[in-house]
Amino acid sequence: MTTFTTLSDTTLAQDKPLTQSIARAFRDNPLAIGEGDATAPDIAMKAVDIRRFKAFRSSSQSITGPSATVLQANASVYDPSSNFNGTTFRYTPNVAGVYLIGAKIVASNGNLTNVEIWKNGVLLISVASTAGITTITDLNGTTDYIEARATAPSIGSAIIYTVTGEVWAVGLCGL
Repeated sequence: MTTFTTLSDTTLAQDKPLTQSIARAFRDNPLAIGEGDATAPDIAMKAVDIRRFKAFRSSSQSITGPSATVLQANASVYDPSSNFNGTTFRYTPNVAGVYLIGAKIVASNGNLTNVEIWKNGVLLISVASTAGITTITDLNGTTDYIEARATAPSIGSAIIYTVTGEVWAVGLCGL
């Protein structure tokens, strides 16, 4: 078993040279901790629950600018926790955590469309993009929900676009 070596602040002072024994401690200390050396500090490992889903629109959907229209993602690639509702088109996780949310919406006529991510009916991010967007947000695991929306730009009057798209999330829960 590898032995843990305590390194003091004075040993690691900025004006001190890097010696072979310090380098060895940098190399061996993580092993000593992993092997459970009695002299090593205890590190509490906390379980992380990773939540995820990805849903997409399986056929074209019409949107009218300039109002934001919910992407009616009606098919899921994966949703192991069954938190995406294919009727309301909302993702409502049942575990609180920090979530990375992404959306991509592509207009069939090649025109730029605003891709938007909404949380609880409030706009989080909106970008004129064909590449998609991401944002990070906390979700409480009970009432918070996420939607992807598209806004077609309006030039004088409403324009109808046909769009396809996807919405997804990855959550690190229990942190």
